Amino acid sequence: QNIDKARSLADTYNLEEAKQILQAILADHPQSDEAYYILGNIARRETNFGHAINCYNRALEINPDNTPAQSAIDMLNEILAYRNTDLINP
Repeated sequence: QNIDKARSLADTYNLEEAKQILQAILADHPQSDEAYYILGNIARRETNFGHAINCYNRALEINPDNTPAQSAIDMLNEILAYRNTDLINP
């Protein structure tokens, strides 16, 4: 139920409170891939993309079948790799 509360808080941009709950969950259950996934979502919303990718990767290490985490990594890699060659090389 705490994970649901953390997810709800993150979805409503109560990010600090959500992070506190998730850290407490991970202290008791360090193998919670869902907690790492939600932490990744929070880091992404804070535009801390490196930390977000680390959280998503940790979720995948725990549960290789966590497809939302893999999708999030793919999306961030696309964002980070984006280049507009018309602006770089006019």
